[in-house]
Amino acid sequence: MNLGHATVVLRSRRIAEVADLSLRFTRSLAPFTIVKLWLVTLLPAWVFCVLLHHFAELEWFWLWPLALMLGWFLELPFLALAGRLLLDREATLSDVATDCRRFGWRFLGARLLLTVYSTLSLIAVFGPIFVFSTYCFAAEALVLERATARGALKRAKTFLRGRSGTGLETCIVQLGILLGFMTLGEILGQSLVHEVFDVGGTGEQL
Repeated sequence: MNLGHATVVLRSRRIAEVADLSLRFTRSLAPFTIVKLWLVTLLPAWVFCVLLHHFAELEWFWLWPLALMLGWFLELPFLALAGRLLLDREATLSDVATDCRRFGWRFLGARLLLTVYSTLSLIAVFGPIFVFSTYCFAAEALVLERATARGALKRAKTFLRGRSGTGLETCIVQLGILLGFMTLGEILGQSLVHEVFDVGGTGEQL
């Protein structure tokens, strides 16, 4: 069996099952590799945003869209690692880098297409919500099923056909997690700037 050409087929699960399996997956399959990937992707991105605020005096209001955009694209290496770990528990960051190079342009294309769809949907009040709930599994389809950019969007739409509630639930859960980490990132960012960079300063609020 050629593991390099193997694929994973997506199937529907309830939110509770997804949360349970995600925690088990993270804990049992190479947790240190996941932490190392976090250290070389998300941590530098967070530090970059904090430094932009301190040295370029960029307000947090403008930093958060940048941070969200970075997070949107930094999803790729984690998906690549998840796909590798499903087939090989000895997967390394080098394997992840290889997959990122392989799927990078397709991933970018899918994200750009989704951005275009969301922008065009602004003509309707709830358009973006419909778009994101319809195509919320596009990234997974692209990486895990080796789909093209357009193929991933089509596969995500087909996957949720007749199960629109699943897509909406997924978006709500993702939004909740996002808001939680945004709050945590804001607290840590403010603390780092105030305690580390402003030591001996006037103590003014950011």
